[in-house]
Amino acid sequence: MYKCNKILLLAVTFIINVTFCLNAQMTLRAKVAAKVNNEIILQSDVQKHAKLYKISYEDALRELIDDALLYAGAKIAVPEPNDDEVLVMINEDKAYYANQVHKDVKDISEQEFLNALLTNNVSMKTFKEYKKRQLWISNYVASVLDSEAVKYYFPTEAEVAAASQAHPDLLLEGAGAAISMIMWTAFNRDGQPESQLVMKEKLRLAEECLNKLKKGSDFIDMVLEYSDDLVTRDDPDAPGYAGVIAFDDPRVEKSFPPNVIQALEAADVGTIMEIFPTSAGLYIFRIEAKVPPKKLYGEEARIKVESYLRNEHKKNLREKTRTKLIQQLEKEFDIKIY
Repeated sequence: MYKCNKILLLAVTFIINVTFCLNAQMTLRAKVAAKVNNEIILQSDVQKHAKLYKISYEDALRELIDDALLYAGAKIAVPEPNDDEVLVMINEDKAYYANQVHKDVKDISEQEFLNALLTNNVSMKTFKEYKKRQLWISNYVASVLDSEAVKYYFPTEAEVAAASQAHPDLLLEGAGAAISMIMWTAFNRDGQPESQLVMKEKLRLAEECLNKLKKGSDFIDMVLEYSDDLVTRDDPDAPGYAGVIAFDDPRVEKSFPPNVIQALEAADVGTIMEIFPTSAGLYIFRIEAKVPPKKLYGEEARIKVESYLRNEHKKNLREKTRTKLIQQLEKEFDIKIY
């Protein structure tokens, strides 16, 4: 009798354990939206993505699956981005936000920055991992992108004429400015990125320089003392002078992030008392003169329209490359949608 009761108790215990495990598994599965390779996408992640970008649940799930596929491919195909590269991206984001709210970058707390990005309740460590992931994917797509097709794409006369007619604003060069700058480059003499430790020291020097400028030090004296951009610093006629830029010039947009261009456009003549971190380095600018807008003719107009067409071609080619990669990766990695 005792033996039978013991066997019955063991059987009941087994059934309870199995039932509990099945219920737990079903509960977990109910919260899982999809699985791509070894990455699990939760329903809550899809809902947050849909709400953030104001898209449907189905579209959000598709985007997260595509992102997971590209990430899986990137980890195999290209090297992992280092911390310095990720830090440059975050600094650019932070500088852009600081310019939007008219604050100095150093006065922006991590929490304020994260809240502004709608990532409150997320730590900076988690945000860094997110930025690293996006950079990794971007590098992967870029490595596959047929750069030669971009490099040797020359718009035809017919394409230039059609673009000029469709986008008459391209024939207008917006307002600009004559600028001087103090720069701390993000690259060493071999063209390699400076370490995080070196850039930290350069930021200290930039802050020291900015404090002197705020106290009335001469801008050119500060160029000669602090700037490590040899081209502008060693100009015998005008140390620090970088030339005249148009705010809507594609070459300027390629050289400076949006927050820098917006700050230069909004500033009056004189020194902008702010440090601008970019992927190229740290800058302090002085506006020497403002330049009014003008209409472009002849060669200048053609160059601007051709640049626009090349950028559009590259953008379209990159999107096609990304789509093609996703289609290939769908065949290589296991995808389960629950």
